[in-house]
Amino acid sequence: MKLTKRVLTFLILIFSVIIVVAANLFYLNIQRNIHKEKAKDLATISQFKINELIQWRKERYADIRLFSKSTYFGDAVRTHLKDKPDSDQKSYLLERISIPKEEYGYQSVFLVTPEYELLLSSNPSKSSIENELMQKIDASISTGQTTATDFYFSKEDSTIHYDIIAPIAASGQSVPIAAIVFRIDPTRYLYPLIQSWPTPSKTAESLLIRKDDGHVVFLNELRHQKETALKLRIPLTQKTLPAVIAALGYTGIVEGIDYREEEVMAYVGHIPETDWYIVAKVDTKELFQQAISVGLFIFITTLLIISSFVIGLILFYNLRQKKIFKTLWKTQEEFKTTLYSIGDGVITVDTNGKLKQINKVAESLTGWTEQEAKQKPLESVFNIVNEYTGEKSHNPVDTVLEQGIVVGLANHTTLISRNGTETPIADSAAPIKGSDGNVLGVVLVFRDQTEEKQHLQEIESARNFAESIINSLQDCLFVLDDQFKVISTNQHLFKKFKLSRENVINQSFFEILNESMNDDALKVHLSRIIPEDLVLEDYEVTTAKGSLGYRHFRINARAINSNDDNTKNIILTITDITDKVDLIRELTIAKEQAEESNQLKSAFLANMSHEIRTPLNGILGFSSMLAKKGLSQKERVKFNEIIEKSSAQLLNIINDILDISMIQSNQLPIHLIEYNPREILEDIGLVYQTIKKDKLDSVEFIVEHNLNDDFRMQTDKNRLYQILKNLLDNAFKFTEKGKIIIGAEAVDHRISFFVKDSGSGIPKDKYDFIFESFHQTGDQDNQKVEGAGLGLAIAKGLTERLGGKIWVESEANKGSNFIVCFPLN
Repeated sequence: MKLTKRVLTFLILIFSVIIVVAANLFYLNIQRNIHKEKAKDLATISQFKINELIQWRKERYADIRLFSKSTYFGDAVRTHLKDKPDSDQKSYLLERISIPKEEYGYQSVFLVTPEYELLLSSNPSKSSIENELMQKIDASISTGQTTATDFYFSKEDSTIHYDIIAPIAASGQSVPIAAIVFRIDPTRYLYPLIQSWPTPSKTAESLLIRKDDGHVVFLNELRHQKETALKLRIPLTQKTLPAVIAALGYTGIVEGIDYREEEVMAYVGHIPETDWYIVAKVDTKELFQQAISVGLFIFITTLLIISSFVIGLILFYNLRQKKIFKTLWKTQEEFKTTLYSIGDGVITVDTNGKLKQINKVAESLTGWTEQEAKQKPLESVFNIVNEYTGEKSHNPVDTVLEQGIVVGLANHTTLISRNGTETPIADSAAPIKGSDGNVLGVVLVFRDQTEEKQHLQEIESARNFAESIINSLQDCLFVLDDQFKVISTNQHLFKKFKLSRENVINQSFFEILNESMNDDALKVHLSRIIPEDLVLEDYEVTTAKGSLGYRHFRINARAINSNDDNTKNIILTITDITDKVDLIRELTIAKEQAEESNQLKSAFLANMSHEIRTPLNGILGFSSMLAKKGLSQKERVKFNEIIEKSSAQLLNIINDILDISMIQSNQLPIHLIEYNPREILEDIGLVYQTIKKDKLDSVEFIVEHNLNDDFRMQTDKNRLYQILKNLLDNAFKFTEKGKIIIGAEAVDHRISFFVKDSGSGIPKDKYDFIFESFHQTGDQDNQKVEGAGLGLAIAKGLTERLGGKIWVESEANKGSNFIVCFPLN
């Protein structure tokens, strides 16, 4: 930008505005800082006074407790009450109560009976008890606690009092016999403490207030208004008054109008364990007096800075103009030297398109010398045609002269020299402008592109060869920049994922597949490749969302140099290994299932061998014993019972095997009828009370339900009975002592049957397989448990056939709760 007088004026104006705005902002910042500092000071002073008042009250309470807690003093008071007026304890008591007055500055100390009779006083003129004091004496004696009056005006001596009262009890007595009163004159210490201010100030003051019947009462004398203690009352409706704001419960810095109608800043707060509030305030005018002085200084400084800048800028402008005139004559010589030294061809023409100057390179390419070419039309010296068509190309100088812009030659331009030699060139034309902005001519710069075109042809051939190799790959290949945007990719990506080039190039790698590759760990690995020159090998990604669905990919990536060699890119390949992973998974699952089936088969054969052989041995053994002679009738009955029990056990095993087979083959018949399951619960309760009689000494068996006589549900009652029986058999099998509960609860269109026990329980990690065939929790714990391991599997199968669900809630060693739930129509 040329430094003209107009520009100079503009710079002065802009600088002045900036300085004024900066000065104003600086002043406002100082004003804010002063405000914050004064607010902090007010808060500190207020908190200090609050702490002082709290400490003062604690010390006064501690003083009076020395008398209240002294059993010796209490006994002396009791003796005085008994023997007055001739009590020999009177002088002792007067001496004791005079000590606080003389040593600690109390106005007076006196003893009072519960009937408000003045016993003794350190002030001989004291003759009566005020009404305000009577109320607190009652409270202290009735509660046995130390208490205090608030500030009140005594008509007896026309002064403001603050009394602390404590009960006096003799040894061996729980009911106080008198009260001791410490009277304080607040004008001696308390008011000066409140009114004191740590720093010199003309308007600062502290106020002690309380709420009273819709008003704020000022408890201490004010700095700017006399005779106000307990007399000045202001209604709570004047909410701009800091004292009213404090009484309404606000704590912190406030701004408002004080009792003098002056604007003030104040800190308001509550004094704990009292009805008092403190207000520390100072006039706003005084607060910002310092800011006004600083503002005046800033104003003067701003004027000086602007004046200095204006003077300096004018001097600089004059010196600069002198230097410009001195260096102008050097410029022309330097321009000539530069023109003839440039490695490209340079031609300058005037506004008429006549050639003015031409350098040595341009002479060589055109075949014209500068002397021969001067003042000739440019077209006769600079003859350019299209490389492919041979048609004459448009002269760029004409466009520059018409539009005043920089223009480049079209691609594939050939320069024909004076002797007919053809040279491929690239050039540009730019306007030569004067100081007033008018075009004075055109400079044309061009260069020989022969070697460059040869290199480009070689590069293009290599690129085509590389692209043919890359496009033949069956993996998806990406080149990413340092922001993970796709620079290029191969054709396999478009075919595999059915994407268009517009949806891939310059898009984020993590977004082009609709979040399928949005893997946080992959982002971390890729972000480290360029900075740390790392290589990512065989990183596997499983996609469960996005457009790809559930697929497995293997990713490899490394850093490569970019085209300009100043930055690095990332080359990344994605190989779809879904089929391979699925094959491995299927083989693994098949192997595990084969191993599990083999284990289950072995366990089942061993278990069935034992379970079937045991009752058969009982049947065969005791049948042969029945054939022996000489057996008593009792022995025959016993052997017959054992045979019947073994037969029933064998029949149950066979029935279970048949049932589970029919369930698994979906051939088990179901007969639905409307039925009240209450009958099943009552029947099964009676049956197990009989067949488990030997266990009921150590196990409590309970049947509970909320089903009435009219309740109905559609079910196969025999299968429902079989489900509950299997669950109940398990409960008795694993419960040695405690409680077993079977029952049902109908709620919200469903009925839930449950069997609870306090037995050994089931660990949570075994929930998944207890309902499978031939599994037993006892087997897992290396314990032998009677049964084939089919009871829960049958119960689950029957429940699902009846349209219900079954599950267990249990903890190891804490019992189990099996729940069977059916929907109600």
